[in-house]
Amino acid sequence: MPNGFPNFLARRSRIVISLFSLACAATLFGGSIRINNRVIETGMSKGKVFLLAGEPEWKSTYSTGDYGHSEALGDPVGLFSGESRFVGYAGSFDLIGPVVVEEWLFDQGSNRLMQILRFENERLVSIKSIGYGFGVDERKRDTAPNWTTVQVGDTAYEVIRKVGEPSITEDRPEVGLVRVYGPYRNSTLHFRTADVSWWYYNSGSNRLFRIVKLLNGRVVEIATEGFGEG
Repeated sequence: MPNGFPNFLARRSRIVISLFSLACAATLFGGSIRINNRVIETGMSKGKVFLLAGEPEWKSTYSTGDYGHSEALGDPVGLFSGESRFVGYAGSFDLIGPVVVEEWLFDQGSNRLMQILRFENERLVSIKSIGYGFGVDERKRDTAPNWTTVQVGDTAYEVIRKVGEPSITEDRPEVGLVRVYGPYRNSTLHFRTADVSWWYYNSGSNRLFRIVKLLNGRVVEIATEGFGEG
């Protein structure tokens, strides 16, 4: 047997192992993630995710869409009208309603990415990695928090971990209309419920008075209003 044959087998084995490893990685990270050493996959129910992963650090719940119906044509069928027969189609007429959306954030420490799990109507539909988590002793609650780290799109959990609890809060649920465009540029109006919160930060007379507006638990606006008091 040629001397190169064992080397060929070794190289082929390494290739097979590498491909197998890539396949396993694709299976694990393509729509799945590990939380508390448990595999969480899209398609799971909210109850099953809670059983495996436990209580998240942050939640946001809202609904989008409107009540309506959907129609779909099925197989052709024979229909009779008087003495004549014509071909019709079996169809379905299904009522649809708003989609209940719930987002969960899991923080597994400063050396791992935080994960946001999105549920629609009680089922996990997507998993998104965001920035690195926070260590146990990394709560920034000093008198001069670093506001440059707070940005639009942050969750309420991230804001608190970065700059601490607000001095004053105001919550105001809102119901509005959102225009949804279809594939042919036709549009329809849908109701959407939203939880709007205003967080006010007073860090004293030598610090700017900060206002953070959150929509469904996410920052949508950051503003200042002169200096604080005290």
